[in-house]
Amino acid sequence: MLTENAKEHSTSIAEISHSWVRKKKGATSTIIGARTMAQLESNIHSVSVDLSSEQMEKLDEVSKTQDKYLTWIIGFQNQNRVPSS
Repeated sequence: MLTENAKEHSTSIAEISHSWVRKKKGATSTIIGARTMAQLESNIHSVSVDLSSEQMEKLDEVSKTQDKYLTWIIGFQNQNRVPSS
């Protein structure tokens, strides 16, 4: 997914990743780590990468994490309960 997006935008996977993180709801900053000037320039260029809503949705889907125990167990336990009226 990242490689496809990078090719489509003629950019690097890192720039796609930074663009995706930056556009996530609640993200207030993007932490970058550059050891070279080229890496710094690439990180800065990621601001101009404009991912479509479809690309964002696909990246969201492939990066989804499983619910933690205390979250999923509630739904599991409630699946056979009769709703109160």
